[in-house]
Parts: sequence; structure tokens; C-alpha cells
Amino acid sequence: MGNKYSPCGIAVTPDGKKLYVSDRDINGVSVIDTSTNTVTATVPAGINPLGVAITPDGRKAYVANRYSNNVSVIDTVTNNEIAAVKVGTGPCGVSFNQDGTRLYVTNCESNSVSVIDTATNTVTDTLAVEKWPLGVSVSPDGTKIYVANERSNNVSVIDAETKNVTAAIKVGRSPYGIAVTPDGTKVYVANCGNNENLGKTISIIDTATNRVIATEKAGFSPVAFGQFMAPLPAQPLFPAANFSSNLTAGYAPLSVQFTDFSRNAEGWKWDFGDGSSSAHQNQVYTYSRAGNYNVTLKVNNKNGTDSKLATITVLHSRYFLLPRFQEKHLSALVLPTRAQDLQQNGTGLLETELIQRKRVRFTYIKNREDILLL
Repeated sequence: MGNKYSPCGIAVTPDGKKLYVSDRDINGVSVIDTSTNTVTATVPAGINPLGVAITPDGRKAYVANRYSNNVSVIDTVTNNEIAAVKVGTGPCGVSFNQDGTRLYVTNCESNSVSVIDTATNTVTDTLAVEKWPLGVSVSPDGTKIYVANERSNNVSVIDAETKNVTAAIKVGRSPYGIAVTPDGTKVYVANCGNNENLGKTISIIDTATNRVIATEKAGFSPVAFGQFMAPLPAQPLFPAANFSSNLTAGYAPLSVQFTDFSRNAEGWKWDFGDGSSSAHQNQVYTYSRAGNYNVTLKVNNKNGTDSKLATITVLHSRYFLLPRFQEKHLSALVLPTRAQDLQQNGTGLLETELIQRKRVRFTYIKNREDILLL
């Protein structure tokens, strides 16, 4: 990298694998492999490149070239400049809205903000702000743009829809860098000061009231380009096993519907407790024998596994065999239940009314010449 001037803008690709650094000494951008911390490419840009921003999909990098009055568009796959978008005079800071469809560019010498449509790489609007705008940051919901005006010692708040300045917030001496917190509730402003009055402070703005709620001490002449605050690293999503069954007990043969309610699962394995298993997310399973079966669902994803256990109780069949009788003897059969008026209904199913006025069913199995009592 160059050494005549210090590097200025810096941006990391969304996957964290590459770092793009504007280098005013070489009028270009150095590309750093973050796994080896080595420069793998140098991309020519305009004169005096400053702010750098990378699209949310990581496919393009935008670089503000102050003395060329344009913004270089770099393909991050080939590391070639694919466009140069003409903007205002003295472009410095750059910041995307949340979905990367618009890029906001501060023009320090023309006291304006250029709005670039990233689909066409054309300027669609030019917004007037106060003196010498440098840093720029967009709220997470994309509704507000915050601009640090270095020579006005304030921050312009722009409504992204109406494109009007809705507030000018007084901050410290010579505000330079600016960033909105990931939750959108606060704006941090680095006040670099000047030769006569060094800033050495950070102003903290409450976005609900557009007022400075705190001023913190900082080091010598603090500056920053781009989004220098980032969300906390995403926490891994672990699987959580959960399921339900339409039955927990019943007579054999017992068919049970198992329904998965697991969270963050990518794979499923059922163990039905009788040696059978399944890899389907939901399953209907039939138990043919009586017993207590411990059913386990194990789920997994790339971050780990989890399991849940439930017990299904299968009872002996509620049918039992009566002594063998010929079909012709059914009408004269006297049962222990004191059933009377036994009549065959013609379908092999027999019904009777008990003295206790309960319904009882009989099934005649012709091939076995047995009667099953329900």
C-alpha cells in the first residue's frame, strides 16, 4: 500500500473475506484478504479516493474520488472499475440505504448530497445541506440520512422520502465521521476539530428527539469514513426439538400421527421405540403389539442437534375370543355380559342391547369360527 498519505476509507465485504481500502497515494483501492492479511489486488480509481462502501450483496464497491468529482464502481469479483458516476464537487463520504438500492454521497465543496440509483449508476437527486459535508450515514429503516457538516459544526437530518432537511443538530467542533447504531436509536459523531481547536470528542444524538444527549472524550482529532459501527455478531441458531401426537395411549393396533413442531431444524430422525425409525418430518406410525414405547425425535442443523422423548402406551386389544361356536348357534348364545335378543345384522356385525342399556358389538370371523367381543 502507499505510504505518502495514510489510507482513508475502509469497507469489509458482507462475508468478511475481503477488505477494500482507499489509498490516496496510488489513487486506487487496495484489496486485502482477511484470512492472510495480505493485499491481493490494487484497483485504479479516481484522484484522491476517500470514502468506500460495499453493496449489501457484496458484489460492488463504491469509492468517492474527491478531486475527480466522481464515484468509482468496482466489481468485487473481477476487481475492475466498471463505472464512474459523476457527482457534485469534492465527493467524500458514501453510505447505502438498507437494501443497497441507493447510495448517498457527500460533496464537501458543493455543500450537497448526491443520490445514486445503484441499478443504473446514475444520480437521481442532489440534496442541499450545510457547509462542508463529510460523513454520511443512513438509519437502519432507510427513512433518514444523517450528514456531518464539518464547517457548520452540525448534523443535517434528511427525510429520505421527501428529500427535505428536517433538522440541523448542533454538535462538537468540526464533525467528520458519523454512524447510526444498528437499532437506529442513536447517532455517534466524531468531532475532529481544527488546528486552533481540536475536537477530541464524540457527540451522541438521540434520534427520537434529534438532541445531543452526551458528549464523550476521544483521542487526538477523531475522524472516520463510512459505517464505523456494526451490529453484534449474529448468534448461531441451534435446533430445538418438539413434536406432538394425536394419541398417547390406545388399543393395539394403534395408529399415531406424530407432528413436528421443532424450531431451526434442517434434519429429522424418529425412533419409534420398537426398532423402527423414519427420516420424514411428520409421520404416521402403527403399533401392532401392546407395550410402552419411548418415541424420540432428534433434529439437527449445522450448529448442533436436539431431541425430545415421549411415551406411547399401547394396550392389549379390547377384542377377546369367545369359545368356538357355529354361526347357526349365535342366536342361542348366552354371554357372560347377560346380553339378550342377540340378532345378526347381515354384515357379520352383531348388536345387542344390554340390560344396563349399553351398546355392545360382536364380530363373527367366519374363517376362524370365533366371535370377537368389543
